[in-house]
Amino acid sequence: MSNPSDEARAGRRATIKDVARQARVSFKTVSRVMNRDQRVNADMREAVEAAMAALDYRPHRAARMMRGNRTFAIALLAGSRDEPLRGGRVPFPEYLGEVIAGCAQACRPAGFHLVFELLSYGDRRKAAAVAGALLDDLSPDGVVLAPPLCDLEWLLDLLDQRAIHYVRLMPGAFPERGTCLAVDDFAAARALTERLLAAGHRHLAFIAGPPDHLAAHARRAGFEAAVVACPGARARIDEGDFFLASGEREALRLLSGEDRPTALFAANDSMAAGALKAAAALGLAVPRDLAIAGYDDSFTASLTTPVLTSVRQPTTELARRAATLLIAAANAGEPVRAETTRLACTVVERASTRSPITAEFQGERLP
Repeated sequence: MSNPSDEARAGRRATIKDVARQARVSFKTVSRVMNRDQRVNADMREAVEAAMAALDYRPHRAARMMRGNRTFAIALLAGSRDEPLRGGRVPFPEYLGEVIAGCAQACRPAGFHLVFELLSYGDRRKAAAVAGALLDDLSPDGVVLAPPLCDLEWLLDLLDQRAIHYVRLMPGAFPERGTCLAVDDFAAARALTERLLAAGHRHLAFIAGPPDHLAAHARRAGFEAAVVACPGARARIDEGDFFLASGEREALRLLSGEDRPTALFAANDSMAAGALKAAAALGLAVPRDLAIAGYDDSFTASLTTPVLTSVRQPTTELARRAATLLIAAANAGEPVRAETTRLACTVVERASTRSPITAEFQGERLP
């Protein structure tokens, strides 16, 4: 008589009874494990999970939906003001790839499906109708909101009206609403600025993000706090919009003239890349004549010449935690706790700020 694992390898889809036989437990115990029932002891849970892995068992989604009136789906909503489904290029943040990866890491092992949807919110009335229909069709067990959607008050209202649990990633407004996962932008920006000051720079420039965005405000505040705390340091600040063109435009303004800064910090990597273009246009060598740093440690940071010093955010981990919270709440039948959790960032120093003074400070040998 063949065993269940042999049959599964032969092509027959394993069933819950196969898992029960392999784990030597009842099929009700297997069901309790899949539903995250805390009454199952650790040994039985481990045996069932090992059997599921050995048999490559995947619960039948439709059957689970019928039993519990649930979709076992987590929706990730992202978007922009422009229409993403029409022709032409629509700018979307690079971090979305990391957000998708983090959500998938939580959903797949838990037997949940990740549904990714793009939403255009330029026309509020149309966007609200589309979002409402989308939520009604999907009936997700939870929603992860990526910026800038996480800051749309009308979308938060839609979710609250439908009693759909949601987690907001890196919100820039309404910090009191819902569960928020973010980073300590103030501390990270201050730490990077302190490195520039420790390298000997005393005349700095900063290209800030939109003033109404909380993260942009925190990064600017961290930069200013570091400069104020350093005797003899001074700074010039201009505002961009997080896109490359604004970084180039503001950098040209900040770097023109004889009294130019020796270090420039942009509130994201796209604007820092624009600053590199401006420096090249002005004939400035980076980092010999000018140190340039960004924020986000996005893919852009590795493509520039020289590669950018930047602040690395734990974006994948933030997204994984968001989906995990929603899955746990759905399985427990309880709401997600309304609170804000902040994770630490890491300063990653690269060639764009490694001047002789910086190298000496770090104890490095110059090539």
